[in-house]
Amino acid sequence: MEMEMEKLKELLNKCNTQYEFIKLCDLEQEKNM
Repeated sequence: MEMEMEKLKELLNKCNTQYEFIKLCDLEQEKNM
């Protein structure tokens, strides 16, 4: 069960990072328009 939790945390971290990245990209694009 421990392993599952670790994997879940890792996945969540990846999702959060990607989400932040996408937000940043959106901001950059708005500035360029």
